[in-house]
Amino acid sequence: NSAGVNPEGHYFLGRAYQFNYRFDDAVKAYEKAKSTGYSKPGIDIDRQIQECRNGKILYNPKVEFLPDQEKDVIQSEFYRPYDFRKLKGKVIPMPPNFKTKYDEKNMVGTFIYTPTNSTVLFFASYGDDGVNGKDLYRVNRLPNGEWAIPQRLRDVINTKYDEDFAFYDEEGQTLFFASKGHNTMGGFDVFSSKYDPNKDSWTNPRNLQHPINSPFDDFLYVSDPEGSIAFF
Repeated sequence: NSAGVNPEGHYFLGRAYQFNYRFDDAVKAYEKAKSTGYSKPGIDIDRQIQECRNGKILYNPKVEFLPDQEKDVIQSEFYRPYDFRKLKGKVIPMPPNFKTKYDEKNMVGTFIYTPTNSTVLFFASYGDDGVNGKDLYRVNRLPNGEWAIPQRLRDVINTKYDEDFAFYDEEGQTLFFASKGHNTMGGFDVFSSKYDPNKDSWTNPRNLQHPINSPFDDFLYVSDPEGSIAFF
């Protein structure tokens, strides 16, 4: 019986169900919160209902997942356990010369993966006004060693929600990135998209699904060149 229940209670019950993969129950609780008029800045219940519908398709409880190693880390140094000797690159804080004035004011704790001897980098930026959230950009290294002007990736990759934590596998010409848009089942999910240099186009991003993705934030997926080990 929901009579007398604070509308916020329905919303947070929905969150709890979503985090526990009980997507049908989550949708019911979110709908109840909506029907009681619950709304708060920064909360998009319709979006969270859609995440649960995505989750029903992406989640497979039969898949058992035992990571080779699992570590608790502090948020600002979450990538420390990544073995970059195997991954042929490193993670560095966002270089100041890639930041817009808007980024300098608003961007906190963003890192980029830099492959060894790479001629192209992918990074996240709010652009000049942040209207589209964080989007992914690519920048090419010029023959003189300088970086060219960064180019925003097309809307097949970027959404009105945040994109971040890009890793480009040059050999497979595949971009792995985190997005809060597309068909995420909650927060950041990891997606992949293949680049076609002949058409200068990207394929529709594919959700890496459970167990890589979850209703929590999943990001900075990086694999070794052979594709035999990945950290995320």
